[in-house]
Amino acid sequence: GRSLIPPVDSTHFPCATWGFQDECNADKYCEWKQPKLSRCDAPTGCPSLNCQAVPAQYAGMYQCGNCKLQRATIICGAGVVSAIDGTCAATHCKECCTKDCCDKDPACMWSGTPAECTRKVCEYTDKTNCEGDKDSLCVWDDNTKDCSKKPCAAIFVKDACLNKTGECMWDTGVDPPVCKSIPTCDGKSKADCIADPKCTHNCTSDVCRDSRCLYTTSATCSVDASCEWTNGACSEKPCTYTTQQPCDAAGCE
Repeated sequence: GRSLIPPVDSTHFPCATWGFQDECNADKYCEWKQPKLSRCDAPTGCPSLNCQAVPAQYAGMYQCGNCKLQRATIICGAGVVSAIDGTCAATHCKECCTKDCCDKDPACMWSGTPAECTRKVCEYTDKTNCEGDKDSLCVWDDNTKDCSKKPCAAIFVKDACLNKTGECMWDTGVDPPVCKSIPTCDGKSKADCIADPKCTHNCTSDVCRDSRCLYTTSATCSVDASCEWTNGACSEKPCTYTTQQPCDAAGCE
């Protein structure tokens, strides 16, 4: 059986929701801690469920050892085994209630309205650390030089993933399920590829790929070496380079 854990509000779930390190650390209000819990204060609390109780509808049917946390859901069943190796708890950053206190901890940041101290998530200032994030939550934008959470892979709730219609898909072919970007152009026929403004057809390799130049303003378009702003639209520069370095920089081959 499955029991979805209700969110705290429209933006985040309780830290006790998360049973895996990556999904826990994707939440700025939470952080993954080890070792895993061995006991809970409440007599009905399950260490494998971050001290939540077995859902009422399964009480009497399943014990703590037959339930696990997975993607904001408590799953219980005869063959279910929890593989949790830590616990998701409120971040230590929440202990700071002033900006001065928060700013002293490099893992924390003071932000929001009203302002509060939360844990930094994908706030790296360089590409190496951004792409090397231990939980693989972040993506680096070479144009803006910004690090941010991956638009699909950093989502760990099914409904939130599916709400990004046309962009993300919920893949249940792996355990636990993951939110993935929807391939938009790969595998399309030449005709369909040419007809789709988001795709570019490579005549040499006869391969359809995602277009690189989908910027909507001249400023963002001109930052990308592979793009040019002409006739009020951003498009890929023709590959007419005569040396390798500018060719590679423009995404040509």
